[in-house]
Amino acid sequence: MLLKKLFIFFTFLPCLLFAQPDLESIDQLQFEADFMKQTELEMVREINLVRANPREYLQFVMPYVEQARKNYQDGKGEQSYTLITNYYNVEGKGRIERVDTVWFNPYEEELKAVSTLIKKLKMMPSLNMLEPHEGIYNASKKHGDDIGSHDWILTHRGTDGSWPNDRIKEFAAEMQFGNENLACKGPSATAREIVIQLLIDSGIKGSRHRLNILNPQWTHVACYYGGFHNNQHNWIQSFGKVKSEQAKTGLP
Repeated sequence: MLLKKLFIFFTFLPCLLFAQPDLESIDQLQFEADFMKQTELEMVREINLVRANPREYLQFVMPYVEQARKNYQDGKGEQSYTLITNYYNVEGKGRIERVDTVWFNPYEEELKAVSTLIKKLKMMPSLNMLEPHEGIYNASKKHGDDIGSHDWILTHRGTDGSWPNDRIKEFAAEMQFGNENLACKGPSATAREIVIQLLIDSGIKGSRHRLNILNPQWTHVACYYGGFHNNQHNWIQSFGKVKSEQAKTGLP
């Protein structure tokens, strides 16, 4: 009898460990966040959808795989490049900025990026849901207003010298650290298309946007819609991790 019970336990243990919520149940979740517009809440919802069930979210990503394969097979495309800005602390000179040019074939890069995303989502467990946070939203809005006044040239550094972590900790002191994603996409772009674009992260060294969305350390989130400029929708996704001592007391 004992052996039979042990057999049943270990047979169903993997199901218990790897069970993930279905997207329909997540889709019904409503967040109380009247400081964000409905459009912005839709972006938060989409981020939580992929975190809640990465494997089931694959159904939305697969069409991009097929398109990437077709583009690669139809033509190699011309070489393109991305600029990577790195910062170094040099004795006697302080912080030094250096911009590196990284060349790549866009079709080949897209196919490689989407293929690595598929592998990652297949293996990922369900992640914690992120709660909307007003302080993080205010940090996003501050930066959105800043770069919005400069024709939405995407940069993480504010005109006051601040970085995402600085702004998030300024407006949400209970956060241990934070980060942000910047995105822009054409006239018909939906929240889902923008999230998938950032998950694929083609041409971005280290897939840093993808890592932000799928970072298990985050506890809170806010999204700021910067409006339609230069024929593109402009977005800021901001993330924060609450300090552990405050998480224990149930503070936001």
